[in-house]
Amino acid sequence: MHVEVPKAKFASIREFAGEYLMIVISIATALALEHAAQTMHHNHLAHEATEIMDREIQSNITSIQDARKKNAVQLKTLMHLGEVLLADIKSKQPDAAILDHFKQEAKQDFNLLIATPSPHCEAWDVAVANQSASWLPPETLHKYSTAYSIQRRLPQMVTENIATIFSGARMIDMQSDLEAGIANPRDVFRSLNQMIGVHNITDLALETVESKLLKNFPKGAVH
Repeated sequence: MHVEVPKAKFASIREFAGEYLMIVISIATALALEHAAQTMHHNHLAHEATEIMDREIQSNITSIQDARKKNAVQLKTLMHLGEVLLADIKSKQPDAAILDHFKQEAKQDFNLLIATPSPHCEAWDVAVANQSASWLPPETLHKYSTAYSIQRRLPQMVTENIATIFSGARMIDMQSDLEAGIANPRDVFRSLNQMIGVHNITDLALETVESKLLKNFPKGAVH
C-alpha cells in the first residue's frame, strides 16, 4: 500500500492537523478495504474447500456402504456353510462324507473376501496445505478434522480387528487339507466361525464410521 504525502507548507497548525487527519483517514480506509478484500478471498477459499471436502466425504460414505453390501453377501454364504457343516457334524456322519458334502456346498466360496474401502482424504490434505482450513469457523474446522481423522484410521482399524481373531496361516493350511481330503470337519467349522467373526467385526467398524459421518454429513447435504 502506498500513500502520497503532499509536500506543502502549512499556514497554520490547524491546516496541518486537517491535512494530517486526511492522511490518517486515507490510510485507515485503505487498510480496511485491504482487510475486507482479504477476508472475502479467505471466505471464498474456505467455502470452496468445504464444497470439495463435502463431495469427497459423500463419496467415501458411498464406498463404505457398497463395501458393507458386498460383505453381507459373503457373510450370508459363510453362515449357510456353517449351518450345513454343523448339521452334518451333529448327525455323526463319517468325516469323509461331511467333507464331500461341504465341498459340494462351498464350491469356490470357502475364502475370506473382505471389502475394506480406503477413504480418500486428498481434499482435507489440500485444505490444510493451502491454509484454507484455517479460515473455517472453529466448530466447522473441528467437524471436518474429526471426520477425516476417523476416515483415515478406518483401514488400520479393520486390519487390527482382523488380526485379533483370524489366522491367515491357519486358513491356508485348512484349505490345503481340504484339497488333500485330510481335513478335520471340526477344524473347518472353527475356521468358518473365525471368518464369520471377521465379517461381523469388520461390519461393526464400517457401520461405526458410516454412522458418524452421516450424522454430520447427511446424504445429499453437499454445500
